[in-house]
Amino acid sequence: MANAENQDLQDLFAVECHGHLAAMRAQLAPLAAGADTPAGRAAAAALSDILHTLAGAARAVDLVDLEYLCRAVEGMLADHPAQLDGARLALIDAVVDLAPQLLSPPSGRVRNQMMALASRCAAATAPAMAGANA
Repeated sequence: MANAENQDLQDLFAVECHGHLAAMRAQLAPLAAGADTPAGRAAAAALSDILHTLAGAARAVDLVDLEYLCRAVEGMLADHPAQLDGARLALIDAVVDLAPQLLSPPSGRVRNQMMALASRCAAATAPAMAGANA
């Protein structure tokens, strides 16, 4: 793809990304009120859909760090939305805060933050999976 076309696509993605991030943040309140309620389950499903869309769009514009982070949160949400406690919701909130910094190739510090958040999401997934299998 030509640089001008790629830049146009990245500019469009950046605008849409901010909308997705705002929608993600809006889903946190119903989840905090009770992830195992009808509203909480609907919010978890909406959040999962937003993350999936954002990850795919990030891949389309070669923002692999943002894609990776979205996939890590998706994994945390998968199959265990009722186990979204305060710590897991705080991770999602941190992802929403960091994501705008991933709209261009990140610095080493930002990449390290992204990798740490992705690792924390993976670690938060493991206990949820273990609890579901108990």
